[in-house]
Amino acid sequence: VRLLVNGQCGAHDTSITLRDFTGLKTDKIEFCKLYPNPANKAFCIKSTDEPNAEYEVQVLDMTGRRLMRISVVSNELISTQALSSGQYLVSIRNGQQTLVEKLVISHD
Repeated sequence: VRLLVNGQCGAHDTSITLRDFTGLKTDKIEFCKLYPNPANKAFCIKSTDEPNAEYEVQVLDMTGRRLMRISVVSNELISTQALSSGQYLVSIRNGQQTLVEKLVISHD
């Protein structure tokens, strides 16, 4: 699913790509990978094209409520200790594109 939003007053357009929610095969924009998934104590975002890429990361519950917002660089650990076991959406923005991934957290 791809959502294009036209900016107002000369603002830049925004592109959001949602992945793997329906099981249907779609063209994917993959500028990074989220791992491990499921996660226990932490997860990481690895760039697929730029080793020192910077990302704005938001963790949302399944109702869309933002629980965490953090800026990270590629391969930096993001702690899950403040989050309960369960399913979350992780919004990853690289400046121009936003990728939303489902993340499962399973604390031992």
